[in-house]
Amino acid sequence: MTSKTFATLSSLPLLALGSLLLACGGERMSVGSNDASSPAEPKHCSSGDATGVLAARTQEQIDALRGCEIVDGSLEIWNSQSDAPLSLEALASMRIVTGDFSLQNVASLAGLERLEQVGNLALEFVDVVDLLPLSNLERVIWDPPGGGDGGVISIGDVPNLQSLAGLQKLTTWTRIGIGDAPALATLEGLAGPPKLLELLVSRLPALRDLRGLEFVREAETTSIESTGVTSLDGLSLSRAESLIVQGNPALTDLNALNRLYKADYLQISDNASLLGAELSSLSQVQTIKITGNPLLTQLYAYGASEGTALTVRDDPEAANPKTVSLSRQLFEVGNNASLHQIAAPEGFSDVQQVSIWGNPALTDLDLDHLERADGLEILDNPALKTLIVPELRRVGDLEVVNNPQLSTTALDGVQSFTRTMSGNRAPAPATPPAPTGP
Repeated sequence: MTSKTFATLSSLPLLALGSLLLACGGERMSVGSNDASSPAEPKHCSSGDATGVLAARTQEQIDALRGCEIVDGSLEIWNSQSDAPLSLEALASMRIVTGDFSLQNVASLAGLERLEQVGNLALEFVDVVDLLPLSNLERVIWDPPGGGDGGVISIGDVPNLQSLAGLQKLTTWTRIGIGDAPALATLEGLAGPPKLLELLVSRLPALRDLRGLEFVREAETTSIESTGVTSLDGLSLSRAESLIVQGNPALTDLNALNRLYKADYLQISDNASLLGAELSSLSQVQTIKITGNPLLTQLYAYGASEGTALTVRDDPEAANPKTVSLSRQLFEVGNNASLHQIAAPEGFSDVQQVSIWGNPALTDLDLDHLERADGLEILDNPALKTLIVPELRRVGDLEVVNNPQLSTTALDGVQSFTRTMSGNRAPAPATPPAPTGP
């Protein structure tokens, strides 16, 4: 799991054992009742100090929470004696942790069967194969709302976790990060809301698809990195502020993203087996980065209905080429070993940055309708021979470097603020005029 994934929960202060104070309030009557037969209020526990963090490092400290139903504040459980497994059976009455609930270095979740709600949930170095003891957990939300940054689920460094079974009732949360779980082969068993702030899946080599995420329709940030997925089946996104698909060596296509219509930032990088990426509904995108996909020969889809656009395709004669809406931001295509043609359709006229770099098989770059760009980079494309820019009039920063077969004469009339040209094919010497007769 990346450091970003656990940023919220890892910032919790760790209390020194000597300063630990476990304060459990006794049972009390319901507010406003004088009837001795009225049901007792739930038993509350808290740290008893200003931190609001109740820390348990030993079995004795966990046992001191026996009978506690509601923890007012945060609860950290961390086994400081790895040779003596901790038992959570004393927590059998616990239903709510209003703040963060963090478990580290424990070997069993037995004892948490009544848990219904926590503010944030972090499971690290937990030696379990599934999460069945959490089957009653319904909400990860700060209580009271607005009292903290709640709604985060972090599951990481769990080498034996095989299944998320146990989270099927968990429908209220906002962010999730799952990573460093080498035995986790499926995300099925997870439930959640249709709109998320963050969905991070990383370093899951046994995972083959994303089934189990069908409930997700929108996520501000979605990142699928360093997994074993061969497809993104199960991911039904229609909208994402940021979508990153990176370092998945078995991934062959992005067809499961056929509902995606908006992604302000789209990055497809270092997927060694990726053959194609048809995103047939994508119409709004600001920044696109496509780098390090050695088998990618064509990039379809991207039917833009507005804004400027660019297409990357393998067959220039293909009917109905589709386009990418750029909204005047970045288009970057680099380090794609098999890509040999980039072509721009009508509408591609005014963008902020175009970067074409390190594509060893690229022979043709057709920017037929480009008129203006804040920056244009064409770098390290050894096979590039053809550059078509008939409408280009002005570029802020122009850099064309190390394209040994490319003549840059097509750029001679282009106005630029800065211009760097080197390592390209030298222009043919001018033909001397034919001698005239006496």
